[in-house]
Amino acid sequence: MAAGAAFVLSAARPRDPSEPPELGTVTGRVFRAGTSQPLPGAYLQILGTPYATFANDEGDYTLEFDRSLVDECRTQYV
Repeated sequence: MAAGAAFVLSAARPRDPSEPPELGTVTGRVFRAGTSQPLPGAYLQILGTPYATFANDEGDYTLEFDRSLVDECRTQYV
């Protein structure tokens, strides 16, 4: 089954480890391709980091993350 999601993430930049992380936020909706039905419980993760979240019953999500760690984001629905 295909899932649809859209992400807009800024390029990662190195940060001084003595400074607090610069947090970014991605919000959106995960849905089934073709039917546009929401995918509740879809798991979203910034690969290689501990930053992750689940979509709610309407497929909506908010993911907060350290912008300096971002390389790739994926959606998984089981």
